[in-house]
Amino acid sequence: TINIDSNSSATNTTTSAFTVNQNSANITYSGTITVSAGRPMTVSARSGGTLTFGGTVTSTGGSGISITGSTAANTVNFNAAVNIGNAGARIGGSAGLALSGAGTTVNFPAASNFFTNGQPGLSLSGNTIDFSGGTVDATSASAIDADGTNFSTSTLTTVNSTGVTNNVSLINAVSGTLNLGNGALSGSAAANAAFRAQGNVILTYAGNITKTTSGLVVDITNRNGGSITFNTGTISGNNA
Repeated sequence: TINIDSNSSATNTTTSAFTVNQNSANITYSGTITVSAGRPMTVSARSGGTLTFGGTVTSTGGSGISITGSTAANTVNFNAAVNIGNAGARIGGSAGLALSGAGTTVNFPAASNFFTNGQPGLSLSGNTIDFSGGTVDATSASAIDADGTNFSTSTLTTVNSTGVTNNVSLINAVSGTLNLGNGALSGSAAANAAFRAQGNVILTYAGNITKTTSGLVVDITNRNGGSITFNTGTISGNNA
């Protein structure tokens, strides 16, 4: 067990401010992480244990959070606000959050925000994630690209995308409950639906979905349960 107290801080890196690799230790870091380049944190190849961040995580440039390569059940908790980019300083080096591997549960009990340009806001493959408010906002990229992820009981406040592919893509065995809040989705290319959903996730979105190119606006296929509800917003497309 490793405990690092709240008097600590990690700042001004051009690589990764906080790195955890190939172990199963229980680690608590209560300090803050602040970067304007590089990556705020890299977590890779965990084989167990719980990793808890108690302070705020802030990035105004460079890349996002990377949690990859886990091989067994493990947990990552972000107990304070996470702000990866903002409307005036989007990150473009990677997805705002990249999650892959097997057996990881990531919890965001505080509202957390991801602003990207040319990269997905959230790039998720498998694993379990739980959001408690916040914004995902991507320009020229998908807001959420998830493959087989369990969203537990996630809630987001706003989801925006001017994506060139899918604005929101939830494919294969996506599950859990996901409230995407409001926002606006637009800009998907003719070959890509603006909003794609599979699996059995219980999904709600109250924002606007707009597609000016030909092709599907919403693509709901390969569903085996759950429900999808579009509230209050408008859905519009080109009928060509």
